[in-house]
Amino acid sequence: MAATPNTSPAPATRPPGCTSSVAAGVGGGNAGFAIRFFRLIDPGANWGDKMSAVHEANHNGGMISVYSDCKATLTNIDSVPTTQTWHKDGQQRMDASSADTSEISKKYKFVSLGEDCFPRTVLTRWGLKPSAECGEKSHPFDLAVHTITGIAGVLEARFEGYLDSANLFVSESEDVIRNRHHDVCYNHESPEIYAANDYAELRARYNRRIGNFYSDIDEAERVVFLIHAQNPNATPNYADEDLNRIAAAVRKTWPRKNYHIISVVTWPADAEISVTANKRNFIRFDINYPLPGYIWHDQQWYATPEGVEFEKIVIDRIVKQLAGQSAFA
Repeated sequence: MAATPNTSPAPATRPPGCTSSVAAGVGGGNAGFAIRFFRLIDPGANWGDKMSAVHEANHNGGMISVYSDCKATLTNIDSVPTTQTWHKDGQQRMDASSADTSEISKKYKFVSLGEDCFPRTVLTRWGLKPSAECGEKSHPFDLAVHTITGIAGVLEARFEGYLDSANLFVSESEDVIRNRHHDVCYNHESPEIYAANDYAELRARYNRRIGNFYSDIDEAERVVFLIHAQNPNATPNYADEDLNRIAAAVRKTWPRKNYHIISVVTWPADAEISVTANKRNFIRFDINYPLPGYIWHDQQWYATPEGVEFEKIVIDRIVKQLAGQSAFA
């Protein structure tokens, strides 16, 4: 039987001056698995042990809070009781990949190419990308929703028309700002603020993000572009044509850059994945969502044991691919 998400996670508090936190908030016994601040701060820590402690806190009805200053020291970790009740396969996988994760995060600059917030959110949650609190600058694909076709068009046009007033409009039914030309949904910008004065605040914010996007890539020695493509209808080889367009645009813009393009294509939980092997211009792996109706950005889903395991598999495949191991063994 599919797990039922915890529908009422309690709010967590953050101490004054604390820049990042990880906290396990739970009910008693097997009442549910809810993580209030699920952000893995120190890539060098043993996250298998940390997540075992989270699981034990859930099982025993306790609560664990660990705070960090973003510099690499995870305080109070030694005092946290650990257990091996976490899924053994996941435990071993996380233990094995924790050192590689630390090295990979130092070696590569991870850059999201959309289609939604999944790449930045999950990379940050698992320590491959710093958080905003730790100084990471936002890029245009981090916190907006683009179609895969739209991403290809934006990169080919180098963002021309991306912020033109003629292309922007407020969708009254959704209460969001959209770009009709590039099919963008700016879902984190309230129209009341960001559509005022001919979209002045929206343009200012996204001009900064576009500048960050190009400057961060230009300055990085090695870049990993991560794309999330949701395959809603379980279509074989979904998005391949547009992913090839994206790869061609990246190659044209940064012909001498050392980079990888990785596409994570998510399928419905019960769909049979039908896709050919890795593509020539990009690395692709396909994965089912762990539960029917799964919503990757909803805490009631991603903080279930199945949700944590799903994200661990995604991160493990990325790390193994970049470490030169088989991501599909």
